[in-house]
Amino acid sequence: MKVESCPLDAGVLVVILILGSFDMLHEAISLLVRYEEAGGAPIGSDAKTCCCRRLDTIGGNGLRENLLQPRSLATEAIAHGRLTRMSILLTGAAGFIGFHVAKALLERGERVIGIDNLNEYYDVRLKEARLDHLRADRGFAFEKLDVADRAAVFALLERHKDLRSIIHLAAQAGVRHSLKDPYVYVEANVLGTLVMLEAARRIENLRGIVYASSSSVYGANKKQPFSVEDPVDLPVSLYGATKRSCELVAQAYSHLYGISAIGLRYFTVYGPWGRPDMAAYLFTTAILAGKPIMVFNEGRMARDFTYIDDIVLGTIAAHDRLPAAGSETRHAIYNLGNHRSEKLTDFIAVIERALGRTAQKVLLPLQPGDVAETFADIEASRRDLGFDPKTTIETGIVRFVQWYKEYHGVS
Repeated sequence: MKVESCPLDAGVLVVILILGSFDMLHEAISLLVRYEEAGGAPIGSDAKTCCCRRLDTIGGNGLRENLLQPRSLATEAIAHGRLTRMSILLTGAAGFIGFHVAKALLERGERVIGIDNLNEYYDVRLKEARLDHLRADRGFAFEKLDVADRAAVFALLERHKDLRSIIHLAAQAGVRHSLKDPYVYVEANVLGTLVMLEAARRIENLRGIVYASSSSVYGANKKQPFSVEDPVDLPVSLYGATKRSCELVAQAYSHLYGISAIGLRYFTVYGPWGRPDMAAYLFTTAILAGKPIMVFNEGRMARDFTYIDDIVLGTIAAHDRLPAAGSETRHAIYNLGNHRSEKLTDFIAVIERALGRTAQKVLLPLQPGDVAETFADIEASRRDLGFDPKTTIETGIVRFVQWYKEYHGVS
């Protein structure tokens, strides 16, 4: 397919250059028209050639192979000064998922403005170590601030006029901790999301916002697997209630102000650089120390454990496929899970094999705010985002354990 003229904003050009398949071309053209109508400046002949070459060569290439190309044509064009790089505002940049998403975006030539409040919910040294990796890339800029601090966020927007999209991953995590400190969950999750949506209103030529939700919104639902079409009116944790609140606020803002938004319900994410309060990290630490692990609901639990690399692919796919201007639906919600409900006992067994040690198990009752099983229906994510998780727990846990030993200096 040939493109003879490309009168589009440089930020949209970057989107087109990194698209992974022809099924996204329609959206790219819609964005092009949007920028034409908004008076976007034409691009130079070198960038036109770059764009045409990319569109000529993407045929038959899949999303997974093209989405995260480290040396895409967009990167080359930026490096040679043929276009101005637009920026993505990424909240929670020092967090587990935020770090990996930022890293993937940087590898494909994006400029990322990362923010994080570096709270002490878990070891700040781990967060700083993640940031050290990101700071090694010249395309990354970091500012320490709280997403709930609207004055600080709006001031940031004034300093970065090149922002074109938001990936909002900052949140107060942890179902059980919400029982101990409920106020921080409302402030960080609900107010923080409200501030980011207000920020979205202030960004000129905004493409849209992707925000993190959670499988916790399904609460006490009995039907398996969980579908985005299911009612989510029975939360069993404050954390889940705040995440559902974020979805409702995003829907209202999308309706009122025409903001393109996608919410992603993440299912039990694990992998290298993970959170110390999550199962893989907790179990690995205890087993290596010769200490017992706490197994809730006496082991009768199952989770849709989803490896971080698959989550990153899904998150960036959502960013690249935000609803175009004029779309009938400007706000959508998707599940990002592995579409496999794994028994907790099987998950523990995989960790034991990876470590070459046997866990001492203490069987405990189901904890308040917890659920016995999660299982993601990802049909809509496959259809609309090209989401296709591949990583089994057998593969993912081995990678996690390798990272854990290297990071903690364990032989």
